[in-house]
Amino acid sequence: MPALPNVPQVIKNVLRFTVSEDGAALIRFFLKYSGTAPSNAQLATFAAGIGAAYAANMTPLAGEGVILNDVQSTDLTSSTSGEGFSTEDAAGTRSGDPCPASACVLESLEILRRYRGGHPRIYWPLGIAGDLVNYQEWESSFLTSVASGLNAFYAAVEALTWTGGSIVSPVNVSFYEGFTNRTGPTGREKAVATPRSTALVDDIVSSLIRAGVAQQRRRLLGLA
Repeated sequence: MPALPNVPQVIKNVLRFTVSEDGAALIRFFLKYSGTAPSNAQLATFAAGIGAAYAANMTPLAGEGVILNDVQSTDLTSSTSGEGFSTEDAAGTRSGDPCPASACVLESLEILRRYRGGHPRIYWPLGIAGDLVNYQEWESSFLTSVASGLNAFYAAVEALTWTGGSIVSPVNVSFYEGFTNRTGPTGREKAVATPRSTALVDDIVSSLIRAGVAQQRRRLLGLA
């Protein structure tokens, strides 16, 4: 598989969680910056700032079995640009019966472009059973708290700076366009995503917290 294209002045941020027995749950989001490119040390501080913003604003919305383990921030400008890592230990403080590990709060991100698959999304590991109004939907007051928490989280993240540089806006990055059918050694065809020659960057113009319970089935670890 060829290397993905560079994305000038964009930082990829990956938050890794433990969700009960699943130690590999994650979310990611992208931020466009201006000014001087951050160094490794500056991105380590930046990643720690994201961890602090999560701990302050999001842990009250997560169950006690959900723990933010670390944050990794990578400048995608080139293969030699800065990268920073911060170890965290931010456990949710919401007590009560847990939801299944697959249950998520879905943050839908709006961009000014339509594409197959709909829109960018973030599957947050938030909520407990008491936050459900029924088997399919989150309770409205919980969703209001999530929206408030996320607004404060993003405001804190976007206020982070380093010497000579600052965040401009959240963005979405598209690395792939369509699929190519490839025949494997068994003779079966498989659709493989086709990398773009140049990454496509879209501004996030708004976000919406969905009322329905979203799913990340891989967080169930295939135990059923």
